[in-house]
Amino acid sequence: MKRLWAVCWVLTALVGQVVAMADDNEPAKDVPELQALQHYAGTWDVVLTSDANQKGEATARWILGGRFLEQVGVMHSPDGKDVWYAALFTFDAEKKTYRSWTFLSIGFTSQAEMTWDSNAKTMKSVTPPDANGIRTTNTADFSQPGKERWRFIYTDRDGKQVGEMSGENTLCKDKATPTAKPLTAKDLEERSAELKQLDRFLGTWKTEYRVPKAEWTPEEKSGSATMIFSRELGGQMVRERTKHSDGTENTFLMLFDSNRKQYRAWWFSSTGQFNNSTGQWDDAAKAFTWKQTDANGLASMAQHRFVNDKLDWTVLVENPQKVAMFRMEGSSSRVNDQPKP
Repeated sequence: MKRLWAVCWVLTALVGQVVAMADDNEPAKDVPELQALQHYAGTWDVVLTSDANQKGEATARWILGGRFLEQVGVMHSPDGKDVWYAALFTFDAEKKTYRSWTFLSIGFTSQAEMTWDSNAKTMKSVTPPDANGIRTTNTADFSQPGKERWRFIYTDRDGKQVGEMSGENTLCKDKATPTAKPLTAKDLEERSAELKQLDRFLGTWKTEYRVPKAEWTPEEKSGSATMIFSRELGGQMVRERTKHSDGTENTFLMLFDSNRKQYRAWWFSSTGQFNNSTGQWDDAAKAFTWKQTDANGLASMAQHRFVNDKLDWTVLVENPQKVAMFRMEGSSSRVNDQPKP
């Protein structure tokens, strides 16, 4: 239940919960387990020891008030085709486990549960099996200061190893964060038609919202925020970064999964909460609809509807008996043009 968008909004902007925030140079102090993720922080040179021709750079820093560590990197290949990636790490206080989410510019996404061994200084990550039954296990070894030695093992549904990749990262104190080249008009044109629909979000928006009375909100509330949408991962993702009038923040990552043939989205909050959903685009209504149902049967739906230079949106959470537990509605106005290629 804590991962529903609506609950996150209630806990942060609406019921006045005090969240212990850190600046984005360090992990949040009220979650001591986050300190283990500090081993990833900084800018690194990356070398694949399993293929010396593959090299890259990565930078990891704290975001969302120190609740998440974000790593952004690039791998260079001899054919000149860079592969960009982004990963977010956190400690799930509800499930008492570390978690990570990874996104690649070639369309790959994954998430994993992680276990920290403080004696060995290793972080072990395990993904659920993918559609082909392949599970990935990654061990990151930080036992040598300024080094991260990592190894991916791929196993099939029978537990048989079917692949391996390893590498070594070296911490570089004075190296700049890697940045992508601007997308060309050709780059933008070659994206899928489904991905291009997400361009409707691009730009900066001011939003005002209202929370009517419902089971979780006995009193009506209101608020405001600034939302900035931009392209990332070589134009394969559109990302929202939002700051609310009360100082809380969130980020929302959207892409079109060509393998699943559906829109997917991930939401992360400065409260430490997170959510994932699937979406659909209705061209006639000019609207995206995002849905999720949790293990308790609580169904959440969010809709973004574009009307000229306005973005109207709603959130609804219902229990299995179709009782409205939470409702939210808002309207956003674009305050600048979308970015140029």
